[in-house]
Formats: sequence, structure tokens, C-alpha cells
Amino acid sequence: MADTDLCTLQEAKVYVGLDIEKAVGNIDTLLERLITSVTTAMTMYMGYTQMLAKKYTKSYNGNGSKYLYPYNVPLNSTTSLHISSVWTFDATTLIDSDYYKIVNERYIVYREGIFTLGDQNVQLVYNAGYDPIPTDLTQVCVEEVTNTYNNKGNIGIISRTDSKGGVTKILKGFMPQSIEVMNKYIKVDIY
Repeated sequence: MADTDLCTLQEAKVYVGLDIEKAVGNIDTLLERLITSVTTAMTMYMGYTQMLAKKYTKSYNGNGSKYLYPYNVPLNSTTSLHISSVWTFDATTLIDSDYYKIVNERYIVYREGIFTLGDQNVQLVYNAGYDPIPTDLTQVCVEEVTNTYNNKGNIGIISRTDSKGGVTKILKGFMPQSIEVMNKYIKVDIY
């Protein structure tokens, strides 16, 4: 499993209905692969590269305003902020943390100046992402893994007719209830 997965193997096994102690080997490998695949699809759908909180060191173009919109959100904390036209990010270019703040976990306001126009002249060291992952997103991952696992015999099939002539359509892509939850977390770029 990847350390960025949105649910655990144990959560998926319980939801799929497998005995945690007895189901091992190939089933574990399959479920781990499905968890990582579903996590990747969900993360991409919502516009993230990853959703778990981690530390970033990124350079941004100064935009001439007092607002900086880091790519990775939600913003949890900042370690340092530098502005340098010569890309020397040291003590002389460090902006005192009393002069800027995170707003709505989405952007930074620099109250004592502006992010001077320039290419890659702003360096921000910060922590962004979810910790822990919201429970409803974990549940979506578990349900999508379960749906994929339960439909593994229906790959490429759009509908199936039973012996009495009844037609069952097989849903492809995310389930509607999953989309509803994920839409709450879609990353909105404000560049």
C-alpha cells in the first residue's frame, strides 16, 4: 500500500466482508492495489497531487499583490517565507511571521508589503494537506474499493441480462454518492 492511501487494508477488508484473520495473500495484494488505484483516481478527481499533510518547499512567482496562493492546500502552517529577486533565500530575505498569515487555509496575506513581481522570487516552506483524512473521504474510498472488488467479474460489461429477461446496468466510474462527497473537497485554484 502507498503511504498516501485514503483508507487502510483493514477498513477495506471489513467493508468487503472478508475475515481479516483468514483473508491473506492474493486478496490482500488485490485490495492494496485497488486502494491505491481508487485513492489516485479520487485525488485526481478532486484536483490534488496528494491529500495527506506533508511539508513542502516551493518557489512561486511574485504577483505584485499582498496575496500568495500556494498550490497545495489546505494550508496548516508555515515554516518560512522569503522574497528575493536574486533567488538567495537566506536570513536577509526572510519575512517575519508577524507580517503575514494564512487565511481560510487557502492563501497567505502579507500585511506589510507585496509579493514583488518576479519569476520564482518567493520561497515558501509550509505544511499542507489533511491530517487526518476526513472521515467521509475515507468512507468513499472504502465504498469505491468494495464496489470495484465486487464487480471484478464485470470488466468491460455495461449491462447483464438474467435468465428471466431482467437487465442489470453496471455502473462505471465513481458512484453518485461518492461524487457528491468528493465535490465538497474539489480544489479550487485561485491564480
